[in-house]
Amino acid sequence: MTPPLTLNAGPGRIPSSHKHLLGYLNQFGVPVEVYVMNSQSNLVQMDGGPAGDAPSVYRRLEHNTRGWLAEMVYQNAGLFIDEQKCFTTPEEREEQIRWLQSLMVDFGQLNAEGKYVVEAAEDGQDDAADRAGYSSLPGVDAGEIASAFSFETLLQSEFWSKTSFYQPQDFLWQETLFQPVGGMDQVQHAFARQVAAKGGTIRLNSRVDHVDWNGEQYEIQVAKLGTEEKETIAADYVFSNAAMPFLSDILSECLQSPESGLFEPGFKAALQAVYTTQFDKPADEYANRFLSYTTKVGWQADRALWQGGRITARYDESVGQDVLYVPDSEVGVVPIFGGISWTDDAITQIWYPSNDYHDEKGVLTGCYNFSQNAYDMGKLPVPERLELARQGAARFNTSFAEGLEHGVAIAWQNMPHIKGGWPQWHNVEESVTHFNHIAQGTGVDSGLPNFFIVGDQVSSLPGWQEGAIVSALTAVSRLARPDLAIPALSCLPDTRLMVEGA
Repeated sequence: MTPPLTLNAGPGRIPSSHKHLLGYLNQFGVPVEVYVMNSQSNLVQMDGGPAGDAPSVYRRLEHNTRGWLAEMVYQNAGLFIDEQKCFTTPEEREEQIRWLQSLMVDFGQLNAEGKYVVEAAEDGQDDAADRAGYSSLPGVDAGEIASAFSFETLLQSEFWSKTSFYQPQDFLWQETLFQPVGGMDQVQHAFARQVAAKGGTIRLNSRVDHVDWNGEQYEIQVAKLGTEEKETIAADYVFSNAAMPFLSDILSECLQSPESGLFEPGFKAALQAVYTTQFDKPADEYANRFLSYTTKVGWQADRALWQGGRITARYDESVGQDVLYVPDSEVGVVPIFGGISWTDDAITQIWYPSNDYHDEKGVLTGCYNFSQNAYDMGKLPVPERLELARQGAARFNTSFAEGLEHGVAIAWQNMPHIKGGWPQWHNVEESVTHFNHIAQGTGVDSGLPNFFIVGDQVSSLPGWQEGAIVSALTAVSRLARPDLAIPALSCLPDTRLMVEGA
């Protein structure tokens, strides 16, 4: 049976370091598969890039850069060793130089003379570096190694700063991550089954409109979406994973007003700081708000667009007969199986599917962007967003873009009950102080009503499901042991690094 085509419009990958989430999926019997962050065959496109405005293969940029840097270090190994002063005798100095040069030979695939050479030698001794790939793949013949970009061309292109080229090397991403088989919503389905199995209740399509305190318990007013049905739920304590700015309209005045004595002063001040950051900004100051702007586009398409076609026969005039022909991928010499292509276009990224490689159809994430690109795209009607995403894809290859079909688009800042992708604590004044008050909860050790805010917004992993899980576990532990405070943080991560790879 052909598996369903899925698009992860929200979270799309699970780092191997996120052991709580992976542990729950293992415990709940949810199968996972590898998510390929970088295949080395992915493409990098930017105006004024090493190949002009045309895309370059990732491995060519990476290994040409490594080769030229390695040659530079090899040729100046003595200077580097002298600078480090890591020797005491002339013999030790020579030994250190040999070690450094040997490392550079392997690091940059240099030849025996410490040169980075990609052209085959004229004498037939082929010691050319081939890590950067081929312009004609080897088969019966030896193929043709792709020519090297000069070091000057690479530097002038600024490929590392115009795109998130080195993001796959970061700890959170790495080149191999995971995804649940069948889509990321398998995570929430698995948790929902566990809640039901333990006798719990999850109310779907239900919006919390108001939370108040009657002197003994919380009163939570819930509206059933699509109906006029409402109900009030009584609770002894509350764990809220709603994005904090929503609480400005949900919490009653008696809970959060400065004069109220129900919530502790530091907790209320933290909420007000978040509200100010989110709401007291002009429309064009989207980047300075508490909730981030982010959009995605998904496409269905034939996988042959990026994985290449099958061997066929083609007439070759040079030999006067049909010859076997292995077609190149539409967008590069080597077919692409998973990973991300980068561009300085507004779409920012294209994700290739990391599953069911031999299926005829696949789903591309044809855009994943942030900040101004997301702000601008989110203001457009969906058809215009799709056209903008197709134009971005055309910068990689026109026929590739024309083959994309059945597009969908989502702007998270436009979603009524979410209004953003992830928290941006770096925009909140005195953020560390306010974060630490929120993390403790309120009422825990003062006899006041217990109220906890959870989610990735109260973690050092903003934008990641692991952050939401550890936040919830920490809050439950705080309720169970009110005598144990949550350790205060001395600094908070910059979400632009944690999520966007900026």
